[in-house]
Amino acid sequence: MKKIEPIYISLEEATHYCNYSQEYLSLRARQKKLKAIKFGRNWVTKKEWLKEYLKKVEIYKNKKIILPPENLPIEKNNGGFTSIISRHQLKLALFLGLIIIGLFFVGRSILKNFSSDRVFLALINTQDVLKMTIDTFKEFGQWLISLF
Repeated sequence: MKKIEPIYISLEEATHYCNYSQEYLSLRARQKKLKAIKFGRNWVTKKEWLKEYLKKVEIYKNKKIILPPENLPIEKNNGGFTSIISRHQLKLALFLGLIIIGLFFVGRSILKNFSSDRVFLALINTQDVLKMTIDTFKEFGQWLISLF
């Protein structure tokens, strides 16, 4: 009489085909790293699925191929400006730029309000302030690029 092999094996039985414990295989099944199905409260797998998992583990251990985890969300980047600078750094640069622009306009209004015949203040040419601001932004941009 021909012996019929079961389609699914329990994770306890799967431990006979590898060096992992039933608890670890159960964890990998819950993480969807090991293909398995839950019947009731027990996880079961197939020998083929276990062999596939063990091959992936062996490849990873030998570091022949470095594979990212299958469930890792990967953001596709088209090599634009955000590939040079992170979003966080870009937000910081824009925030600092707005502060500098704000200080420029506040400084102009303060100089206009305080200038009178009796009070002598050194008036700064608006064109010079604009040139200094642009130069500052250029230097800031070069500094950001030099970080990478």
